[in-house]
Amino acid sequence: FQIPKMVSFVQLVVQIREIFGQKMVDVDEVKKLMGSYKSNINEWRRFAIFDMNKYTRNLYDWPKKKHTPLETIENKTYGLNGVSYMNDELGLHRMENLSHSNGAVSLHLYIPPYSTCNAFDERTGKKTQCTVTFYSKYGEKVDYKGCKEGK
Repeated sequence: FQIPKMVSFVQLVVQIREIFGQKMVDVDEVKKLMGSYKSNINEWRRFAIFDMNKYTRNLYDWPKKKHTPLETIENKTYGLNGVSYMNDELGLHRMENLSHSNGAVSLHLYIPPYSTCNAFDERTGKKTQCTVTFYSKYGEKVDYKGCKEGK
């Protein structure tokens, strides 16, 4: 599989599907592909619907004991076109936008897709299972009124 130096958003989606259509997936190949996409606001603007209360990337160690604060083991700030990789074996993570006035956009690739995740209270380490929902789908805000599953 040959990864070009630069891909468009549409090419990125097509090539991700090709990579994950294979029996074995090479994480480094996926990271290289993701890094070959250079952000173009005209390609993703319609999908960037903001909520003023959300998103830097902070990694946290898994809670060792109940009722103890989570420990920050690493703190990274990613700039334009930054690429990172995360899985449960590496620890927990939190995303936030350091700016209180400028919106931030990040592209996440969750493989395999999932419908629930765990959220942790930083102060106590308490775990809560959450239903994964989307603020928007295909560029349209999602209306969850009357929906129990959050879909």
